[in-house]
Amino acid sequence: NLSFSEDGYQMHPKLVIILLNQERKWERVGKYKDRSLKMKYYVWPVFDLYPNSEEHKDEHLSIVTLEEAPFVIVEDVDPLSGTCMRNTVPCRKQIRPENRTEEGGNYIKRCSKGF
Repeated sequence: NLSFSEDGYQMHPKLVIILLNQERKWERVGKYKDRSLKMKYYVWPVFDLYPNSEEHKDEHLSIVTLEEAPFVIVEDVDPLSGTCMRNTVPCRKQIRPENRTEEGGNYIKRCSKGF
């Protein structure tokens, strides 16, 4: 059922939660459906389950999506103010050479809207 409210929100969203695991592979760890969240692990971050894991250098949640119009739209910041326009939220795009997967790098500020 792909129906939307008058405000433009999806009425019955279904989401899959994936995690970049310690082997740097994507692992499906949960799903959200019918207003219910089901998770594979009940401790977050999941690496706390492993006694030999390295100490966390960087504990934060990143929400990642693909730019896919008309569902997710990414725009440049306003050139005069350097901020995002109304109905958009700040996000960042990582700048790195093609075919490189290492962490770090530079980011540019962008603005996104949509789901």
